[in-house]
Amino acid sequence: MIKQAENSTIERPHIDVHGTVGIELVDATAADCELVSHALGLTISHAAAEADLRLRFADQVGGASERLIGRDDVAFTDDHFVVIRSGHRARVQLPFDRIGGPCELLYQRGGSSLPLLLPTINVTMMDRGMLPIHASAFRFQGQGALVTGWAHGGKTTALLGFMSNGADFISDDWTYAHLGRGQMHGLPKPLELSDRQLAELPLYRARLARGQRWQMRSARLAEQVIQRAAGQAWSRNVMPRAVTKHLLPAIQRRRSVEVSPRHLFGGPASAPEVGRCPVNAIFFAMSHTSSNIEVAPA
Repeated sequence: MIKQAENSTIERPHIDVHGTVGIELVDATAADCELVSHALGLTISHAAAEADLRLRFADQVGGASERLIGRDDVAFTDDHFVVIRSGHRARVQLPFDRIGGPCELLYQRGGSSLPLLLPTINVTMMDRGMLPIHASAFRFQGQGALVTGWAHGGKTTALLGFMSNGADFISDDWTYAHLGRGQMHGLPKPLELSDRQLAELPLYRARLARGQRWQMRSARLAEQVIQRAAGQAWSRNVMPRAVTKHLLPAIQRRRSVEVSPRHLFGGPASAPEVGRCPVNAIFFAMSHTSSNIEVAPA
């Protein structure tokens, strides 16, 4: 926990990503440090260390001379390229020609996300001989397992099932594998869990904050009300289809919550493991309409 005032900068904050990539935060306030720590699930330290990436924070990124490509998407000047995430009030200026080696990303403070931070870390990891894989990973009965596949294919669901039976957490979103050594490690960043996943595992649903449980319950009820009303003739004057089309996705996103792995799986028997683990099995997860679970060699 960082105790300094949010607006005061902190001297030489640093994050070590498994001894492979060092990240230094420059001109970072306590709020900036908390944002980076939350995004990666890693702890800020203050030890002097060599940095592969520098995240510099400023009150303003870009300027009046910039030209926009798209609406609040990207911008450029004669010297810089800026990625914009207006929904998160976030901006980052980055040197594409230097990504993979030592480089500096300039973030505008006050945002709620860090655009392109993870992709930049992933490219830097590849330069260090590590393969970034969009996969969940865990250790079960002494064996390391990696579960990959397409989005919404069941990676997190498989992880939750094994965790509920005593597995050790490695990662949920990004796993880094050193194939030559047969080892992997991951980022303990927050998991995004849907109400459907948690309905199957009440143990983990009970560990959510009351506000998170209420958010998912109210979003599910609101979605049901809108879908039922959309089928009624009287509702077209009250809620046109164009409104429903944009409203429903926003409500559906509220049916998922972010939870840190330490909060979800914490405890002496299942504290999150972020160290190296052997790769003993690789699963390619796919979802299907049947309720049974099938495992087959590939």
